Amino acid sequence: MRIVSGCLKSTPLPWLPTLSHIAPRNIRRQERLVKEYQKIFSNHHLPVHNDLPDTRLRRLKSRSRPLLLAEQLLGENFSINDKWREYWDSLKPDQAAYVIDPTAALPGMELPRNEWKVLNRHMQEKRVISLKPQTPC
Repeated sequence: MRIVSGCLKSTPLPWLPTLSHIAPRNIRRQERLVKEYQKIFSNHHLPVHNDLPDTRLRRLKSRSRPLLLAEQLLGENFSINDKWREYWDSLKPDQAAYVIDPTAALPGMELPRNEWKVLNRHMQEKRVISLKPQTPC
C-alpha cells in the first residue's frame, strides 16, 4: 500500500486502508483463509483432504493452526466489513469522527485518475504560491 496524500507530511498509517478503500492486510488474510477453507471443504474429492491433519490434534503452542482459526472465524460468521469496522473503532485515529464507516468509499473516489491529478497539481501550486515570500513590485 502506498502513501496516499501529503507532500509535506506523510499520511498516518491507520488512515491508509481507509483512504485507499482497501481492507487492512490482516483482515484480508483472514478473509482469504475463510474462502480457501470453504472451498476445500465443499469439495470432498480433493486430494488435499488426505494431507490435512485432524484439527483436534494438539501441536506446539508456537505453531499457528490455520484450520482452527478458519473454523473459529466461520463460527463467528466472519464478515470482512464487520472486522474492518471493529478494527477502525479500536484504533481511534486522529479525526476519526470524519469517517463513520471505513468500508464505505469516501467522496471523490469515483473521480477518474486524470481529474485527481489535475486537482492535486492545482492544490500543490496553491501551496507553493502561498509559501513564497511576497515580493513588492
